[in-house]
Amino acid sequence: MRLTAAGQRLLERSQQILADVDRLKETLQLEANVPSGPASLAAPPSIGRLLFEPLARTFLKSYPKVTLSLMEGWTSNVLGQLRRGEVTLAIVGDPPPDPALEYIRLFNESIYLVGRPDDPRLKKRSVEIKTLGNLPLVMTRKSNRVRQLIENAAAREGVRLDVRLELESPETLQPLLLTGRIYGLLPYSSIYHGAQTRRLGGVPIRGLVMKRYLA
Repeated sequence: MRLTAAGQRLLERSQQILADVDRLKETLQLEANVPSGPASLAAPPSIGRLLFEPLARTFLKSYPKVTLSLMEGWTSNVLGQLRRGEVTLAIVGDPPPDPALEYIRLFNESIYLVGRPDDPRLKKRSVEIKTLGNLPLVMTRKSNRVRQLIENAAAREGVRLDVRLELESPETLQPLLLTGRIYGLLPYSSIYHGAQTRRLGGVPIRGLVMKRYLA
């Protein structure tokens, strides 16, 4: 599975995110034209693991008087925090239209079928969503935007997914996938580290893409 190039593109998008973070100036107290005060950025856990560290390093250098809070949160929860003014900015996935929020398109993530690295199903260049109906799956809760995207696409194809487990913890998920008894359906950012170390195998699902926005 060749994921390095895709991973590099995803990491490079952090620079655009940093540029968009300039919107924080509008909500910060200005002292001699230097932004200062508290600010916050929320992102899904998988995105946070990839982007928070380089974002923090650049932010500390560019905005020395700003206290930045980096938080992990699922899109469904973070959108509510944005509306209530509890979060300044957030990276969200396929959000519904909302007149109270402004969205800036950041990047797309393919959704992968994930399992053991030696699984022959995962050696292909891509798979169709209609082939997923007979596989035992572990997925996040129904309120998760990634799961909603997958289930909506499966319904359009007339595919009934066999969801055996619902799980949120990445630490628990990887050992389960390595048993070979169950598969995951995950965005690329969720499997980036496992793929780079060849601890996980994965194949993109054709036409299944999560759109990420800055809100």
